[in-house]
Amino acid sequence: MPNRLGALGKFTNSGYSRLMDQGDLSKRPLTLDEATEPADAAPSADVKAWQDAKVRAAIKAADAGDFASDEKVRRVIRKYVPHG
Repeated sequence: MPNRLGALGKFTNSGYSRLMDQGDLSKRPLTLDEATEPADAAPSADVKAWQDAKVRAAIKAADAGDFASDEKVRRVIRKYVPHG
């Protein structure tokens, strides 16, 4: 089964991914150790490049004075903070 997450798939549970690659998942359930094995901590080069591009774009927008309006901030707060 192909990994549909692309570059971000590097952060999926490595035990689960390994079983998927081996095709063993349909034969038996995951053990507790396999299901709770930590994901790889180091991001791939693709993820690092994506992060770098996002940070550079955000810095450029901030330098140009492109910030969220007060009303947009209020809407986001109301959406995620009860009684915000």
